[in-house]
Amino acid sequence: MKVVLINVQWNPGNLKYLAAIPLGITYLGTVLKNNGFSVYLLDATAKEWSNERVFQWVQQIQPEVVGFGVLTSSFLLTIDLVKIIKEWNPSIKIVLGNYFATIEGENIIRKYGNIVDFCVRGEAETTLLKLCQWIEKTPDKDPYEIKGLTFRDHNQKTISTPDRPLEMDLDKIPFPDRKLIKFNYTVNISGIEIPNSKFTSVVSSRGCPYNCSYCACSKFAKQRWRPRSPNNVVEELALLAEQGYTDVHFVDDNFTLRADRVIEICKLMKKENIDLNWHTDGRTDQASPEMFHWMHKAGCRLIWLGFESVNQRMLNIYNKKTKASQFTQTIRNIRKGKIELVIGVFMIGGPTETLEEIKRTLYYGTHADLDFPIFFNTLLYSGVKLWENAIAQGLISPDDIVEAIVNRKPQKVERWETITPLEDISKSPQEKEEVYNLLREANRSIFSFRRFPQLLKCSLRYLRSRYLVTTIRSVLAQHDGAKWNAFRNYQLIA
Repeated sequence: MKVVLINVQWNPGNLKYLAAIPLGITYLGTVLKNNGFSVYLLDATAKEWSNERVFQWVQQIQPEVVGFGVLTSSFLLTIDLVKIIKEWNPSIKIVLGNYFATIEGENIIRKYGNIVDFCVRGEAETTLLKLCQWIEKTPDKDPYEIKGLTFRDHNQKTISTPDRPLEMDLDKIPFPDRKLIKFNYTVNISGIEIPNSKFTSVVSSRGCPYNCSYCACSKFAKQRWRPRSPNNVVEELALLAEQGYTDVHFVDDNFTLRADRVIEICKLMKKENIDLNWHTDGRTDQASPEMFHWMHKAGCRLIWLGFESVNQRMLNIYNKKTKASQFTQTIRNIRKGKIELVIGVFMIGGPTETLEEIKRTLYYGTHADLDFPIFFNTLLYSGVKLWENAIAQGLISPDDIVEAIVNRKPQKVERWETITPLEDISKSPQEKEEVYNLLREANRSIFSFRRFPQLLKCSLRYLRSRYLVTTIRSVLAQHDGAKWNAFRNYQLIA
């Protein structure tokens, strides 16, 4: 039986922001392949394929099952593609998975059960395998016995079977076969590629024990953190190095949770002489100087730090469990550890956040010892606590009719199907414009003379880093001014 798994291009027309292999469908494809299925994977985001181009590809394969990994941001575009596929061949089984299908499975089947056959909830390696085996052997019966499914049965009733228990021993799961996806990934940030790089992502643990109010991870993984063993992680990294990969991004929900484990992974990497450049995300309260020292020794070149806000009141609203007073020391610890690049991530326009609080966060982001600050607007979507709070306060209803852009066209949809910028429901038009003006001004200042002391520090550090000198020289030699200008202004365009 032929199974197609697709990562839909969820943001057509916008700049790529670190295109990376979709590990979810790669893990699933590997499990299916190992169990005898003919598997075809497509990353339409990386290829920048339109739905029409993806449909042509599906037509050529003639699969029995088409599966999609779906986030809130990609859901409506996925439905747009599903309609085309089902109109062409109604007998194809359509399966949705990932965060959005887990959280909104019953709503999806309620509204789109005529074209979406199954939602796979939670981590899907076992569930999707059992479902495909069932489709192959007993397609005319309802899969009531398979855990982790939501579907419409033959009586037109929406069924959600019990959740599948989380897999606690992640070492049992086979390494994802990256050859299943035909695309050569390079390190790419907003359209600026690092030439001669071969890039992939790795997940060394799943889940997170925290419960931040803007994040859906805790709901998806039931607030459980489950690590792979350091030996298992390093075995995969050694394989990647043998396959010619140069750069790796750890996409864990919380990579730095346990400093002792991170240090053990790094020591094993050094012991095995694994030569990879890598980056990861980190929390500001997980700031062991020894951990950063070993991360750098093992090849860590970049860390993305989630600050969110410099106002403790807002951090408490976000249930972040961090202290703004720790931020500067955390940056110092990373600098002492000699990790070359530190990118700070901030959220603007949170619940009840004042303009003065926004200004403080923007000022800190543009004046702290960061290589690059990134500012995001606070967003509401199903699965996060901020969404639930807004519903409880009567600010929104999941079934509100709102306008969304799908395939560059406006479309009326229910609110649960899309993302709602918090400022759209919490601020007046005048306040929104003032927030946007502050944000635009902060973005312009990142590469301006006003940030000269920070840029000078960065430049001096870069000159001392062989990795960065080589990388910058290579990038400058191969990219024109138009792409650099796009990179400089990407936050204003997105």
